[in-house]
Amino acid sequence: MTTDHRLRTSLAPRPPKGGAQLHLVRSMRVIRLKCALKWRILLFAGLAGVTASRAATDESQTSSSLIKVDGVELHYVVRGSGPPLVFIHGALDDYRMWEPEMEPFGRYYRAIAYSRRYNFPNHNAAPVADYSAIVNAEDVAGLIQSLKLGPVHLVAHSYGGYAALFLATRHPELVRSLVLAEPAVLSWAADRHAGQPLFESFMKMWQPVREALQKGRDTQALEMTLEYFEGKGAFQRLPSSAQQVLRDNLEEWRALARSVNIFPPLPREQVARIQVPTLLLTGARTLPIHQFIDAELQSLLPHASSVAIPQAGHEMWADNAEACRDATLKFLRDIDAGTPSSLPESR
Repeated sequence: MTTDHRLRTSLAPRPPKGGAQLHLVRSMRVIRLKCALKWRILLFAGLAGVTASRAATDESQTSSSLIKVDGVELHYVVRGSGPPLVFIHGALDDYRMWEPEMEPFGRYYRAIAYSRRYNFPNHNAAPVADYSAIVNAEDVAGLIQSLKLGPVHLVAHSYGGYAALFLATRHPELVRSLVLAEPAVLSWAADRHAGQPLFESFMKMWQPVREALQKGRDTQALEMTLEYFEGKGAFQRLPSSAQQVLRDNLEEWRALARSVNIFPPLPREQVARIQVPTLLLTGARTLPIHQFIDAELQSLLPHASSVAIPQAGHEMWADNAEACRDATLKFLRDIDAGTPSSLPESR
């Protein structure tokens, strides 16, 4: 039995056994910056973020636009002008994750943040059986082409980073650079001896969560996930506005629970052929499985540099947004300025 077959078999779905948006955004700003509870959710790649916001004193809010890509509804927001930049969020999140970054990045770029197909506020048809990061990669390719953006800078987190890597290998003409915050290439842990215990530990959490989702027990699924990483009662300790953001994005989680291929193989030899400048952001306090995957990426990508984000775990864009922002902006502006250290070199 091949590793790929074992992975697909372990992940295949099992049949069941028997306020206002502005208020939410402001609430999440307070939660992230002032709450003593430092909570994070891991999904497929680790801790996935809850939506943040712009400053609470700003009465306006970026309204989303809608585009259909091959019949798939994708909501997105745009800020600024200049070279195009696309943000891709992780699981249990949506374009609102990037609200605090739209203004600072919009000073230099045409910054676009979109919601992946089963995330808030999109309404799409029932999930395909093989829904995965590959599907997300094709969606963002269609978004880039439909908006006539040309090659773009990609800034992606977690499962969104997984999609960004598939995009770079399948549509290299659409990618100018990559900034990857711990992409969720968990299949790489599953097919290496040293990584298998890390993957198995993740699956001990995910299997019962998936079964709860299949039975429609959404609250139980969220409770089990937070308990696994933050301790018993963590979900109940969240303010209702934070809980609602998670519920807003459960449709993607259900889609992944039904999927037969949530961690599709990403051939290492294809990643090694990616020629664009790449920045890897790693949380200094991140989980071992992310350390393992980032080390693999660092060894494979021919034009990669890395930055460890201090005082941060997998949810680094919430834990230490300033450090993530500063590292990313420096990397991107060096590329646009033609700084030699940021440009690909021939091997």
